[in-house]
Amino acid sequence: MNTRTELYKKLMANVLGLKNGLMHAAHAKGDTIHPGQKAMLFMIDKHSSASVKLLADYLCISSGAATQHLDPLVEAGLVVRATDHEDRRSVVISLTEAGKTKLREMMKARLELVEKLFDDVSDEELEQFVARIEKLQEKVKQLG
Repeated sequence: MNTRTELYKKLMANVLGLKNGLMHAAHAKGDTIHPGQKAMLFMIDKHSSASVKLLADYLCISSGAATQHLDPLVEAGLVVRATDHEDRRSVVISLTEAGKTKLREMMKARLELVEKLFDDVSDEELEQFVARIEKLQEKVKQLG
């Protein structure tokens, strides 16, 4: 019989393994964007535009590191930097049309991977799983 601590350890290992497996599967399909950069694209899209500070805070990295993550996205034409109209000292990051297209492609590929993961799961089981994940997300929000 597993102790609760052993089960927590298994859970943590499996969550990490799932995350890494999904990243490798996406990379194998030709996706070469770094996971941190993907997160930036999703965050910029969610807010229509974002500051470097918002992106850094979201990823728990320094503003300098966020800038380093952004540079290849700018060079690839996926995002653009512009001066904030309200505060000319600030820079806002927005998706370009190419960035929006890339984001749609990533979402489609991500959905296809998830569909393959759950293709042998009943609708009821999937609803229960989603409900459990939502509860966990609420608890995570309460923690920090």
